Amino acid sequence: MLNRWKGETVCIAASGPSLDSADLWEARDAGCKVVVVNDTWRACPAADVLYAADYAWWASRAPPADSFKGERWTTSKAWPASSVLLKMLNIVETKTGADLATEPPICTGSNSTFQAMSLAVLWGARRIIFTGLDLKCDAAGKDHWHGSYENLRSPRNVLPTFIQAFNRVAPQLVARGVEVINASRDTALTCFPRMSMVEALA
Repeated sequence: MLNRWKGETVCIAASGPSLDSADLWEARDAGCKVVVVNDTWRACPAADVLYAADYAWWASRAPPADSFKGERWTTSKAWPASSVLLKMLNIVETKTGADLATEPPICTGSNSTFQAMSLAVLWGARRIIFTGLDLKCDAAGKDHWHGSYENLRSPRNVLPTFIQAFNRVAPQLVARGVEVINASRDTALTCFPRMSMVEALA
């Protein structure tokens, strides 16, 4: 598992309200590896990896086998042995915290995008471009680009915790030699350099 994407640029797409699917396809067409988080697979079904930490998400919202061909990764262990979905998933070991791991288990950072980033670093990524990592609601109060989840916990009350996790890991990424750019069109996160996707890919 380690270094399978050694030296690659990886675009990680979260589900913030500013997400624009054009940015994901532009990154993919530029040769980046693309990781989509949760329902953002719908914005780029050709992504390399779909990451979602929560069992409840997989149980209620997992894409059909013929709709997403990339790898599927999770940390959830709450799977019945007979689950058909379990046979489609790759599972990474995790632990509580917000530090950068050199091998599994990775820290959860309390959110799936943090875990997707940690997995990309384990796989050898040397450049990470975030998009859709708003970590805030938009002016209309929308918390996801696809609308609020039904019957799933809304993250809006824990967004400050997510921000704290990225703030903590930012200097560790620098020390590891991993460049991180936040190309989200709108964001509350200030610990990474900001630029547009076009600029990030130039």
